Amino acid sequence: MSPAPAPAPGEGSWKPLGPLVGGVQGAYVTLVRPDAVNLAAFDAVVWIDPAVLRLRQYPGLRIPGAPWDRPPNVEPDAQGQLVAAFSGGFRMQDSHGGFILGGQVLTPMRTGAATFSIDKNGIPDIGAWGSDIVDGPSLDSARQNLNLIVIDGKPAPGLTTDPNKVWGFTGPRNKPAVWRSGAGIRADGSIVWVGGDRLSPETLAETLVRAGAVRGMQLDINKPWVQLNTYAADASGRVHGAQLLPGMEHTGDRWLTSDLRDFIAVFTRPATTG
Repeated sequence: MSPAPAPAPGEGSWKPLGPLVGGVQGAYVTLVRPDAVNLAAFDAVVWIDPAVLRLRQYPGLRIPGAPWDRPPNVEPDAQGQLVAAFSGGFRMQDSHGGFILGGQVLTPMRTGAATFSIDKNGIPDIGAWGSDIVDGPSLDSARQNLNLIVIDGKPAPGLTTDPNKVWGFTGPRNKPAVWRSGAGIRADGSIVWVGGDRLSPETLAETLVRAGAVRGMQLDINKPWVQLNTYAADASGRVHGAQLLPGMEHTGDRWLTSDLRDFIAVFTRPATTG
């Protein structure tokens, strides 16, 4: 999976993330370099199996804006099943897309826009709105952000053309290789999340492709906003979080209490018996 000339020890090797559910591991994580140039940077790749884990979209206090049918944090009675959570996309005025939550259109959807959808059973999908993903009674949420960066298992054309104007302003120096996150769906329906430093739109897409994504989208950019936390209960039963990567700016307990921006939470599914 590494684009580096020689992989570092453990680079690209999957390690379990979160608990077993009915004896099955629902998520794995690994670290990889973004390219063959930025060899000091290691970005995270997380694989999530929706057959074992369920996903749910949450709003922020400010993004996407009220009204909601759920709080801007993981409910206390659901925190014991919480495995991970990760940040959503741009502010709505910058995302060039829409937002559906609880079946209600909070911001109008844009045909063709990159969309992360989740149905009422917690099963996710990623694709272009109106073709790969359509509205319907089973849809719980749909969050758009720009256009797809992975199409048919390949990086989308145009990722290197004026990348910061198209894919997001990255600060005073406006460098293309910065903190970024993205998500993709594999042919088997599993999800991969990629995030970390020194990622350009092109190398983010290439990392998603190497992780098996057939369709993928950028989520957020810049160090203050790229985040994935993992969660577990301590000896007293109280749930706490931990940042997946050093340098992520917000606390590991983020999303256990109200937050300003939207996010996606990952929970265990009830174990089934045969």
